[in-house]
Formats: sequence, C-alpha cells, structure tokens
Amino acid sequence: MKKKDKNWTTKASDYFKVCSNSIEELEQWSWFKYQKGLTLCGTCKKKGLLVAWCAEIPNFQTASALSLKSDIDELEKCLASKTDPEKRTEIETLIKARLGQGSFRQNVLEQYPSCPLTGLDIQPLLIASHIKPWSVCNNNERLDPFNGLMLAPNIDALFDKGLITFDTDGTIKIHPTINPENQKRLGISPDMKLKIRLKSEKYFEYHRNHVFQKEE
Repeated sequence: MKKKDKNWTTKASDYFKVCSNSIEELEQWSWFKYQKGLTLCGTCKKKGLLVAWCAEIPNFQTASALSLKSDIDELEKCLASKTDPEKRTEIETLIKARLGQGSFRQNVLEQYPSCPLTGLDIQPLLIASHIKPWSVCNNNERLDPFNGLMLAPNIDALFDKGLITFDTDGTIKIHPTINPENQKRLGISPDMKLKIRLKSEKYFEYHRNHVFQKEE
C-alpha cells in the first residue's frame, strides 16, 4: 500500500482513512455514507485510534444499522406512494414500530417496565426488541406487543444476534462461545429466567428454532 495524491491506494482500488476515538460514530458514518465496514491501520492502531477504511469487513452493529435503514427506506417509499389516510397511518405506525417507538414501544413497556433479566428500568436506555425478527414478520406480528421485550442494550444485542434465547420455562440458554468470564462481563448467568406469556410462546419458539445459533 502506498500514498497517491495524499490518499492511500493499492493496485486494486483507492482508499482513504478517517480517524476517531468513537467506534459507534465511525460505524454509523462508514455504513450510511459508503455501506462499508471498519478495520484498523497499523499506525492508528498503535496510537489507540480507530480507522474507517472502505473495506468489506462485516460487523454486527453496522449490519444491524444497515438493515434498519433498509427497512425504513422501504417503508418510506411505500408511504410516499399512498394517498389513502388509513393506509398512510398504518405505514407510519410500522415505521415507528421498526424504530422501537410509538404504540408498539408503549404496549411492550406495559408488559416489561424494566429489562426482565437485568432489572434496568431507565426507559430511554431500554430497547423494544422483537422476539421474532422484524424481517420475517407479517405486519400484524410487527405490531404485536407480545412479540416484544424491553431489554438492556447488551441483552438486546445478544438476543438479536442469537447468542442467547429462552427455553419453554423461560430459563436463559447461553451459546457456548460466551464463556463464564464473558458472561460475568455481560451481566448474564445460566440461572436467569423470565416469565413467558402465553401469547408470546409462539414467538419464543421461533427464536429458539431459527434465531439462536446452533452449537457446532
């Protein structure tokens, strides 16, 4: 790799770099501007900086952000094509639900005023997470509060990634890649349990069978 016109380049393509101390800002910037991921250059790594390269490196946080943006874009295009007030209201409700806002969030909050695993009850930090993923739901399932959990951010990430799920009695199931030391760091343990409501059982069953990562 060498510099070309103050930019870094290889034989295949041109690169440039942006440095920051915040991985969240870099991930958001790189995905929304170029739909690319993050990696590190040697110099900035030594300095403790993070670098956004235009490179094909998958990342869970950025992939989730891109998926959210794609869903919202699709809904907004649909909204723009509708003139029927009832249809527009329906789509606007779906947009809010995808963002974890509006009536969906409020209805889920009524069931889970705090994270059922950690006890976190600071509402602005709680995430309205779909049990059966948004991408495979029909519109009724997307708005069904029984398809939702209010989770602390770290628990939401684990649940969404399929690294934890819940058995029929509500006991947590943790993927073996998360060893006991990391379980402590994440604030989870094998004895954790939540109450599964009757109308939520089908959604948890889907999560166990299709979202939770299978042991290899």
